Amino acid sequence: MQHIKCYLPGVTLILMAGFIAAFPEILVAIISVFILTMGVFVLYIGHGMRKSKIELRIMDGRFRTSGWYRYCSFK
Repeated sequence: MQHIKCYLPGVTLILMAGFIAAFPEILVAIISVFILTMGVFVLYIGHGMRKSKIELRIMDGRFRTSGWYRYCSFK
């Protein structure tokens, strides 16, 4: 049973290639699902970047108060 785990990815890829050769519409569906998944992933990354910028601005405002900022040597 452990040897089947080694051959399973290769067999799966060969079967997928056979199905794509028999039914080319599957290739279009696979590519469109891949593009859709990448779009969702990019939106997630962009949302995380926006949230981190908002948090960075909040933190930046805390350190630029008039009381503490005038004593900093790295102005």
